[in-house]
Amino acid sequence: MPHRFLPLKRFLRRTALILAIVFLLPAVLPTLETNAVTPTEAWPAAQLQQVATGFSQPVFVTHAGDASGRLFVVERLGKIRIVENGQIKPTAFLDIGPLLTSAGSEQGLLGLAFHPNYATPSHPMRGYFYVAYTAAGAGTKNTVARYRVKSDNPDQADPASARKLLEIDDFASNHNGGMLAFGPDGFLYVATGDGGSGGDPQNNGQRLDALLGKLLRLDVHSDSPETQPAPYYAIPSTNPFASGANGAKREIWAKGLRNPWRFSFDRQTGDLYIGDVGQGAREEISLQPHPNRPPAGDAAAGANYGWNAVEGSSCYVAGCNLSLYIPPIHDYPHASGDCSVTGGYVYRGSAVPPLQGRYLFGDYCSGRLWTLRETAPFSGSWVLSQPLDTPYNISSFGEDQAGELYLTHLGGTLFRFVGTTAPTSTPTPTAAAATATRTPTVAPATATPTSTAAPATATPTSTAAAATATPTPTTGSAPRPDLTITSFTANPTTADQPMRVMFGIQNLGSASTGPGDTFDIHIFGDLGRPATPGDNAYIGHIAVPRLAANASTTVIGDVFANTLTPGSHTLNAIVDGHDTELESNEGNNTANATVTVAAAAIARSLSLDGSAAYADAPHHPDLNVTGDWTIELWFKDETPGGFNHPIRHLLTKGRSGDTVDVPYFISLGTNQLRAGERTGSTNYAIRYDLAANGVNPTTWHHVAATMRASTRELILYLDGVEVARGVLPGHSTVGNTRGLSIGRDGNLGRYWQGKLDDVRVWNVVRTAADLATGRRSELTTAPTGLVGNWKFNEGTGANAGDSAGTPQNLTLRTSASWSPDVHP
Repeated sequence: MPHRFLPLKRFLRRTALILAIVFLLPAVLPTLETNAVTPTEAWPAAQLQQVATGFSQPVFVTHAGDASGRLFVVERLGKIRIVENGQIKPTAFLDIGPLLTSAGSEQGLLGLAFHPNYATPSHPMRGYFYVAYTAAGAGTKNTVARYRVKSDNPDQADPASARKLLEIDDFASNHNGGMLAFGPDGFLYVATGDGGSGGDPQNNGQRLDALLGKLLRLDVHSDSPETQPAPYYAIPSTNPFASGANGAKREIWAKGLRNPWRFSFDRQTGDLYIGDVGQGAREEISLQPHPNRPPAGDAAAGANYGWNAVEGSSCYVAGCNLSLYIPPIHDYPHASGDCSVTGGYVYRGSAVPPLQGRYLFGDYCSGRLWTLRETAPFSGSWVLSQPLDTPYNISSFGEDQAGELYLTHLGGTLFRFVGTTAPTSTPTPTAAAATATRTPTVAPATATPTSTAAPATATPTSTAAAATATPTPTTGSAPRPDLTITSFTANPTTADQPMRVMFGIQNLGSASTGPGDTFDIHIFGDLGRPATPGDNAYIGHIAVPRLAANASTTVIGDVFANTLTPGSHTLNAIVDGHDTELESNEGNNTANATVTVAAAAIARSLSLDGSAAYADAPHHPDLNVTGDWTIELWFKDETPGGFNHPIRHLLTKGRSGDTVDVPYFISLGTNQLRAGERTGSTNYAIRYDLAANGVNPTTWHHVAATMRASTRELILYLDGVEVARGVLPGHSTVGNTRGLSIGRDGNLGRYWQGKLDDVRVWNVVRTAADLATGRRSELTTAPTGLVGNWKFNEGTGANAGDSAGTPQNLTLRTSASWSPDVHP
């Protein structure tokens, strides 16, 4: 069914909500200090698109990291539902409704996190995940439990596999926290509220002998999880109170939180963002920087965010000393209907470039959305976007595996963030009136942050540090790991693109690394000396899995784009960059590689004037795909009057006037976008009405079509979103001896007017996730199945190079030309 974008308007709040808020206010509010005003800018070009509806009070969404494309939606009443290809599976992944109480509006199933090795073959923690809920029974217990997926059904968890890690006694129904997430260090982080009521009457936020009002950190990794004894976790040795001195709870990582309703790790930098619900005056966003983020020491374990001495950036207790606590990077008052912050994520996807690098969050009561953008890396200065009003009770945000961002509305709907030029979606359901007290609770997680990018292709010039001999440990010393880099290569690329790097890593020591599941490699440019753990301006960050004694591994990652200028550079790398491993030899962790970076290519597109201009390639068997196929390209229609013009072919193999087969085509005209095949004298196609769905005729759009030969199902996508599908009759395998034409229907003429870019032909079916995440980036290699890839970046001459496996270059004909107008 075609998608329609949802109208975004202000939601009018009810008297019941106001009464609920007033009930939570302290009897007397102290005078508030003056709060700094964050500079503002326009809301970025992003909006919400419905993914699925019909949930029962959804409070979180995440993914399993298993490349399945599935989303897992947490329902407050106790179920985890799977969404696949926009459809909710009828059977819940897990249903623990009988185990929990949801009588209070902030009680229920609140959090979900999949182990980082959930999908790793043969890993002992494969298939394990964690949930947070308020348990039923006498008294209230905030509970964290571990489950395992069934070995014979990836869509079903095993209820009998439950193991309880934490049961925290609580005295009230509200302020339960419930967010779970794995950090870049491989440990499980757990958020707890202060226990409820109002004003933190038990001072749990500041007490070290209480687990409430805290951020906890647990080592849940086990080499033998099924025989692991209770409580099924260990205390990381680097936890600030790991010794338990003076009765401090060893699990505590940070304190001074009221009701942290969603925290997240930036998958690129490792920074931790916390949305903490305020009492009666201010809502706050706090930042716990990654240890390598300047200034050093800001991310110290044991951070104190101040509750209940402070609320946001103000004193809650009169006369408090604000300098004793870590201030928020942003807080805001209860105005314009705002009353309960919902923490979000830093956007690191590719589908909505205007959101890139921004932290996105919202308010549950008002339905308003904002972004925070740091003015420069590590500057500590932030710019707030103007708010975007929505009619939704924003219960949570979440990410999919590709870093695309989602939002859950407590009324029952899941949305994703898309650009403002994508096609519209199905009608907006009426937003259900929210009944919960406006201090919600939620929880998801991201695994080790690793930047992703297409690999580069040039031959590297590298110098790798030689591995040193196995060290001889001191007699009587404890067994320890010893990490070293055995190889380091880097594939040069242009200055504006990520650079692919590859490392060989070996543990020369007598013990495995740990206690976490991962350590890391940091990459620097032109230090002029070996890198050290104290260096923090890294330009690449790569996770490495846990290594047993004398084990080796190979890891691949990227140097960030736009960090190296054209010319020759020395890359300096250090393994265990965060210095989390206590090694027997800390002096053999570095290596260097020399690489030459080329100037950024000038992007171009193909410009056709609609009179006689086109481009073509001669017939070649690689392009004559009669099995599975995918075709995709970017187009900008420049015909006067928009899409309502005679049918013109953007791409075709052969021509529609022949009585032989046409393996594939995409055409546009009479306001219809079409994709299909031709068998004999008949065209078979599916279509999408551009005008009826409000598609902008003056901007760039991406179109893709996929054919699965076994089922004959053809799917049409526009701007990364499915817009039509159908089943075509059987197609002859005789083939077609005519060439490939771009911008015309074979040699029948009928020339198209506009611009084309990044044309790709595949002999495999590309998934919706492949198309959504890969359409904006030029391919720097030829992945399996790519048989044609024309980027139109040459800028001069009459030939357009094909960068696929067996190149078939295009020839620009008549008035076809190059244009600097390229797709976003």
